[in-house]
Amino acid sequence: MKERIDPSRFLGPAAYVAQAVLSGLIAYRILGFMGRPFAVPLVYRSDALAGGSQVKATLEGGWYETNRLLGAPYTQNLHDFPVADNLQFALAKTFGLFSDQWGAVYNACYLVTYPLTAMAAMWFLRVVGARLASSFFMGLLYAFTPYHFFHGQPHLALSMLFVVPLFAALLFKIVDERPIWVRRPGTRWFNPLGHLTATSLGTVAILVLIGSTSSYYSVFGLILMSVAVVVSALRRNFALSGHGVVAMGVLIAVMIANMAPDILYQRSEGASPAAFAREPLESEMYAFKLAGLVLPVPWHRIVSFAEFRSDYNATFPLPSESPALGAVAAAGFLYLLLLPLVVAVVRRRLQVHGPFGRSQRILSLFAVVAFLCGTIGGFGTLFALFVSPDIRAWNRIIVYLALFSLASVALLVDAVLGWLDKRRSGLRPAVGRVLAVGVCGVIALGGLYDATPPRKWNADPAVLRAWGNDVDYVARIEERMPKGSSIFELPVMAFPESEPIHRMEDYEAIRPYLHSSRLRWSYGGVKGRPQADWQTAAAEMDTPVLMTAVAAAGFTGLHVDRFGYGRGAVRELEDQLDELFGRPIVSRNKRFVFYDMRDFAAAAEQAYGATEWERIGEHLVDVPHFYWQSGFQNPGRPDDKGRLRLIGSVPAPEGIIDNPGAPLPMRFSFTVGAVGVKTPTTVTLGWPDGSRETVRVGPAGTAVEREVVIPSGESRLTLTGVVGALSVNLFDFTMVDPVLADLEVRGPAAALAPAPDRADRSPKRAG
Repeated sequence: MKERIDPSRFLGPAAYVAQAVLSGLIAYRILGFMGRPFAVPLVYRSDALAGGSQVKATLEGGWYETNRLLGAPYTQNLHDFPVADNLQFALAKTFGLFSDQWGAVYNACYLVTYPLTAMAAMWFLRVVGARLASSFFMGLLYAFTPYHFFHGQPHLALSMLFVVPLFAALLFKIVDERPIWVRRPGTRWFNPLGHLTATSLGTVAILVLIGSTSSYYSVFGLILMSVAVVVSALRRNFALSGHGVVAMGVLIAVMIANMAPDILYQRSEGASPAAFAREPLESEMYAFKLAGLVLPVPWHRIVSFAEFRSDYNATFPLPSESPALGAVAAAGFLYLLLLPLVVAVVRRRLQVHGPFGRSQRILSLFAVVAFLCGTIGGFGTLFALFVSPDIRAWNRIIVYLALFSLASVALLVDAVLGWLDKRRSGLRPAVGRVLAVGVCGVIALGGLYDATPPRKWNADPAVLRAWGNDVDYVARIEERMPKGSSIFELPVMAFPESEPIHRMEDYEAIRPYLHSSRLRWSYGGVKGRPQADWQTAAAEMDTPVLMTAVAAAGFTGLHVDRFGYGRGAVRELEDQLDELFGRPIVSRNKRFVFYDMRDFAAAAEQAYGATEWERIGEHLVDVPHFYWQSGFQNPGRPDDKGRLRLIGSVPAPEGIIDNPGAPLPMRFSFTVGAVGVKTPTTVTLGWPDGSRETVRVGPAGTAVEREVVIPSGESRLTLTGVVGALSVNLFDFTMVDPVLADLEVRGPAAALAPAPDRADRSPKRAG
């Protein structure tokens, strides 16, 4: 007789397939992909521009860390901005097998995070012990947690939330006294083949995935795993503690492997003093508050709720990144937060299963620890003060908090349904399953309405207009300019993480590159190296000198973003550029203008001669730069003349001078002062060429001017106060290249050159 197949065996796999389809369709609808070209990225501003450029570089150049089309005349090198989140680019390479349009690949990478996260969360909830129905719908809610929308496509690595439930399952298993490493029976521990089991290989896969995604999720996971290890040790279950320690070791090894190219680069080139700067105080600027977690999301569909959250963010300090859990997860979080108090006062013996059971207590443990790490003034602040400030956005541990909270809700719903099961009479099991699906479905619908933004919040119609404008503008430039031409961009904007310049937002200088495949662009060099910072110094020069030097450096085109200037300033600039280069190409929306510099460059080179022309170009892009170090407080931005105000925090501060080329003379000018000692006093200056000088410092400081030959490579400018001094300060610091400071403008630009005194238009090499 043929064995009868039990249909319930296929229920679990079918539920995961249904989860992927349902969550994918919901995401496609809510995100606003319907009715718009999929090749146009969902977001076309701010961090999404930088993320899109990295996806584009991955598709066109093989990987994202170097891009020869950015940072001209050098190459964009992202090794100074070390990250472990390579999984997003591996995903982009995979989608790149099916499309060479970076916008479509970028969209696909973001869209797929929703079904992957929903399925991973569903699996975690099953590990915790939730029923299939509650796991399905709470897993769906986790995929659409407000955090996922807030960071969205611009922070693609943070949107890869599916790694969090996978790692959280390892945490839960250890505290629940379940192994995460299993050896084959009869094999010794030192036999590697004995560890090739499904459980162990699954653990390795999870650790590789999370270690290759955002470093935030890995560091938070390591902290929570440390808690799991301590709990197991207190229970004297040292074997499981060992499981956790091994998992932590593997995760750290994976993170190091992902960052190995960056580590090796910085060991050979030295660490950049400015590219990746974080301050301890940022740990509280990017923390969360209890009220912020449980209040409505900023985009709530009920207008009064959204206005209430906006008023709260505007009125109360430190709104951070508006972290919110959503109503359903907030209810679970408050329950987990109060659970230890309930357990402490209840005298009767608590059941292993149920609302106060073992699973809920494990979730409560992790939720409380996550809250203490992410809240203002919590463990995150202590970590920043005593370990490292590099992990600054502690509010992002909300991804673990939301997961534990939704898992708690799932278990509470299961407990209520279980109570109803015991009290129903004459009802079939199918009725109970329908009831479970109905109750969980209603909660999920309410949660989706509460947490997800309306379509207009995601799909901005202005994106399509801006995209079409840029496509047309860059196409006209590429039609006119030879392949490989270098384009200088104004205004100069630092990369990465720059303040807005008038109406020009951060990363907007990268927009022309996103539609270009034949030209090289000056924007994109990573700040903190002379190969990028020459542009910041050049931006201080008068237009005739700047255009002459830029042309001598090999640039044959000029792109100007009018949003980066005030109205009067941009008219004055364009009047000069029109006289130098002739009529420009103007974008359809009148925002961008492009000038062909080739005729100008040919005439200017003839006026100077080949040897001097080459020398001018080298002195623009290949000269020393000054970088203040930790002995000085953060000076902020130089003033409009390139001068830095450097307040010392120690009696012997110093700065690094990085010279990428041959030894060159540079003019130093600054005022030195001393704090904490009676004046007049003395300060000893150590110059980059190795010489030393003692300066007598009065109450108002002493002005110092000197021309010094800067050797190749790194050298130092040191200041040493007398014994008892609290600090030494530098005011109005500038370092000037005399070649360009004294440059006589010839050729087409001579008519626009100002009066003979050119000191103020010279580049100030202030880091």
